[in-house]
Amino acid sequence: MKVTEKIRLLSWVKRKYRLNVPFVKRNLSEEDFDALLEIFRSLKEIGGIYDAAVVVEDFLNERGAEFKPRTSEGDHVNYDLFYNTHQSEEGEVRVFLRHLLLGQGKDACRKNIRKLSSDLKERGFSLEYGVPIESVNWRREPIVVLNGIGMRMPKGGLRRSNCFSEGFADISTWIAENAPPFYAGKDKISLEISRRWECHFTKRFIDLFELSELSYLHKGRERGFYERNHQTELISRLAFRDVFASYTLDEWINYGIDHESTSYTKTQREAVFSVLKEYVLYNIGNIKIYSKSVSLDAENVYGWKALLVLHLIREAIMKGK
Repeated sequence: MKVTEKIRLLSWVKRKYRLNVPFVKRNLSEEDFDALLEIFRSLKEIGGIYDAAVVVEDFLNERGAEFKPRTSEGDHVNYDLFYNTHQSEEGEVRVFLRHLLLGQGKDACRKNIRKLSSDLKERGFSLEYGVPIESVNWRREPIVVLNGIGMRMPKGGLRRSNCFSEGFADISTWIAENAPPFYAGKDKISLEISRRWECHFTKRFIDLFELSELSYLHKGRERGFYERNHQTELISRLAFRDVFASYTLDEWINYGIDHESTSYTKTQREAVFSVLKEYVLYNIGNIKIYSKSVSLDAENVYGWKALLVLHLIREAIMKGK
């Protein structure tokens, strides 16, 4: 295979599958690398129906010289923090890069996410992608798999700013302070939910804070008061993730009814449920965020959309009273 053909083929693989070409080349002999290129050429001919990343992983497991990511000279990642606050599978924990940055005391800005993503790929880490529950734009973001084997951050180049106000603050205000700008026509919506939801959020934050084993220097004297910094911002996002996790629209409507100080008979509740669902579906179609209409998947409602649903339920019940 000519060099020019190799370049075109590698460009296709990198563009289509985001393959870390330098890492693969470094871990294979010249003969094995050429054999892998032949597999890529066949893959391209049949329409790329298999994932090249899976093909490469199998190939490297069989013939690779050192199929493991390279280390760095930066700070060690606090694996225990993420292991204790995330679901794990056989010791592996999937962490969004924005959460990893906050846990390490860095800003979760786009520049830092791009820098960290590029650094991890260069060192041979495979990244996955997903949408954080607390996201306000619902964009897919990179995820890294931590397995407790001495992962380090880049030595430099990551921004850290003092963007948090000094002193201790009531953590329950995090929801109101971080709510995205929903608009009904020209009117901005101020999300109003039952105080019980704020209590759920505060309780989950406290539980996660204790699980995280962060220094108690961050904790205030009053219940629910914490010092605002990168780590407590991370715990706030994780508490939001857990409290407003993915449920169906019907489940959220029932949760909304249960959390309002109104009791119904079984027949009344069925009628109220029907009215509330119609009210939510009608009104949510007229709401926009960042000039875009809010789309709602009735089988998968989470995060800020779940809060919007709870707001509409509360609004309808208050109007009914």
